[in-house]
Parts: sequence; C-alpha cells; structure tokens
Amino acid sequence: MYPKQPSYSTYVQTPEQVIRSDLLQTIDQNQPHICEELIKADPKRVHEIGWNNLTPLHQVCLRGNLGILQILLRNGAKLDARSSFGETPLHYACRRGDVRIIHILIKAGSDVTAIDKQSRTCMHFVASGGSVVAMHYLGTQTQLSYDAKDGVGDTALHLACFHRHFYLVNYLLRKGRSDPKQQNIKGITALHIAAQMGNSEIVWKLLVVGHCGLLHIKDETGDTPVDVARKEMTSRHKEVVEALRYYSSQDPHTAPAGPKFTWYSLLLLPFMWSGLVFYLSSYFNSHAGYFALIMLITLVVIVGRQSHRIHHASRWPNPVHLGAFAAGILHCIIAAYGRIIASMWPCYFTGLAVMALSVSCLYYLYYLSHGDPGILKHSKTINGRSLTIVDVALGRCKEEHFCIYTEVGI
Repeated sequence: MYPKQPSYSTYVQTPEQVIRSDLLQTIDQNQPHICEELIKADPKRVHEIGWNNLTPLHQVCLRGNLGILQILLRNGAKLDARSSFGETPLHYACRRGDVRIIHILIKAGSDVTAIDKQSRTCMHFVASGGSVVAMHYLGTQTQLSYDAKDGVGDTALHLACFHRHFYLVNYLLRKGRSDPKQQNIKGITALHIAAQMGNSEIVWKLLVVGHCGLLHIKDETGDTPVDVARKEMTSRHKEVVEALRYYSSQDPHTAPAGPKFTWYSLLLLPFMWSGLVFYLSSYFNSHAGYFALIMLITLVVIVGRQSHRIHHASRWPNPVHLGAFAAGILHCIIAAYGRIIASMWPCYFTGLAVMALSVSCLYYLYYLSHGDPGILKHSKTINGRSLTIVDVALGRCKEEHFCIYTEVGI
C-alpha cells in the first residue's frame, strides 16, 4: 500500500557494458579545466545523452559542480533537457538542495514549473532531499505551492515524512505552509506515513499542529494511522502505537497533552530520593554512612543511564539532570539553614545574606530552565542591508548562516 522507495532515475545503476564519455568522467571527478578543454575540442559534447537520457547538465546538478555548471551554461547546455523519467536538471538541483545552483538555473531561464512524468514539481524534489534552505528559497522566490500534489496526490509534506526529514516537516508545518490533513489518492495522510515509518518525533509534531482528529482519518482500505503502525513489528512502532491509541481517545479538536506527570516525576526524583536517603539514614546508626553511600551511588547510576529525551512519542527533554543539580542546591540550603546558620543566627546580617543568596540562586535556576531565551527576529545586516535567502543563493553567505527555526540570516 505504501511505496518503499521512490522511482528516481538517480537510483538506477549504470550497467557495466555502458561506456561513459570523457566529459561525464571529468564531471564525476570535478575537473572543470579538463571539461572546458573537451567542450572546446567538440562543442557538441555539451548535448551528450547518456544513461536514462541524462545530459552533462543533469550530472552537474546531481554532483553539485558549480564551476562546471558555469562552463556548460556558457556553451549552450539545454536548461530543460528531460531524462527518461521527465526530470530536468533543475529537478536534480532541487533534490540535491544546492541553493546556488537552483538560483543560477532559474535566473538562466529554467522552467521552475516543470513537472516530471509522475507530476512531481520542484517542491517534491526538495522534499525528497530534505533541504530547508532550498525549500525556503522556492517558497519565497517562486510561485510554487507547498501543497502541490504529484500524480498519486502526495504533497511535499508526504515526502518529507517518508524520508524522515524532521526539520523540513517542522518548516512545512510552521506558519500553516502545509495542511497535515491533506490526503493523497489512496486517502493517505502525512500521519499515516510517519506512523508507518515509526518516527515518533514527526508523529508528535503532526498531532500538535493538526490535533488529535488526524488519528481518525482513514485511508482507502479503512486503516487509521494507528492501524498502519500496528502492522509493523519493531519496538519503535510499538511505542508509536501506544501513544496513538491513547491520544485517539482525546478530543479530536485539541492538541495532545504532553507527558507532564513523567516530566515532573523525573525532575523531582533526585530530590525525593536524596531526602528519603537522609531521613532513613538516621535509623541505621553506625551503618548510616554505608547506607547513604550505597543509595546515592544507586541514584547516580539511575540518573547516568537516563537518555537526553524522555521515552515518549513527544521526545520532550529529560529533566532528570536538571533535577539532580537542583536537588544538590536545595539539600545544601536545607543543611545550611538547619546546621550552619542555626549556630550563626545571632549574627542576623550573615544569616539574611546567606538566605538572600540562596533564594537568588534558586530563582536564577528556575529562570534558566523555564525562561524564554528569546527569538532572533531580524537578520544580520551587511552594509546596512539585511541578509536574505538570496544572499545564500548568490554565495554571499553560507547555508549555515540561515537559521531554519527563525528563518532569518544570522
């Protein structure tokens, strides 16, 4: 029912009996000077057709050879040449996600609205490659729709879920760019695909944006996302099934509630454990030290074996290490107030100073764990001008200078 692998021509291996031309070899080896000499010797080489009707320009866009791209364009390479699958060089550049090559091809006259034999647009190819920067470029610099459908009704969101590109899924769901309720011709939603892949982070993100009603959408066979995940046998699918079954009973018009009980339990575990150990130690007399040591080592082992994320479909950050740090501060404060400050209490100034510092430490710890660090809302400026995605396309700044979360230049 669900495709296991898209039929891109780039996945087809060249048979041993097919002899590659010198030009294609130089492209593979990224040798622009030799490539230019070959074309000067025989200008027709720029139009060579290889396996699956791939031209040198296809090959360059697939490899990302920017220097050879300029050579081919100067020598009249066909911008909209088609492979056996109807794919253009721009499609290949989009799948690679190289914004510089995409920008050059579009400015040179490539048809950005071209579709292949499966009715896939440039958006579909970018979604398969997973580049957030390339998707943002197409979305802001062209008129292409994020929700455009291919021949089977799949959108960019469907493909991003299929290839497990979490950051791209996050981008498409942000600002309502894509509708998670979209179904293809088989009734399959993005949540069906994420459930089949067993990707709990993408499943959770789709539910948060599209709400629990997504769990009740059925495909053409009558399967919900829960049914799809249940058919798989891996441990990650079992985790997804448990979460989806639980949230399917909630109000379909609301977003799923996160694992708050688990989160607070992990946060308070070190403090409660340590407090219980100190309390019980008073009943062990001369063996109290050994008991406390063993129990605290056990706590260290438990905390140390915790992962960075909670074992839940939401993958919330695990607060147990924060709880261990806070527990250390709190127990030190309790010991100081109960023992040290009690003996110093006639000196009110010292007692008040220690109390004020302790409270301020707890406040700053709370602020660091719950406070909003802020969001960069404005791009970095160069010569009084803000950076945009076009600056990345023109090579004025690198792709890593574009923040995929705030969508501004940094």
